[in-house]
Amino acid sequence: MDIYEYAESIDYAADYYDHHTGYIYHIQEYGRMKKLFGIEEQGIRVSENGTTIGYARKDLA
Repeated sequence: MDIYEYAESIDYAADYYDHHTGYIYHIQEYGRMKKLFGIEEQGIRVSENGTTIGYARKDLA
């Protein structure tokens, strides 16, 4: 699944919790930054147990 396609399909309305990894994809935060400020350079933040572990990669293909 491409998290960016999923985020757009739900209009950035909810974060995504991956039950297999325990990671939270902060889609709403990304959507606010993109819609309000046009900022999308860092991408969707990913956290585990309240700690940011990185940002989801965009599929460039």
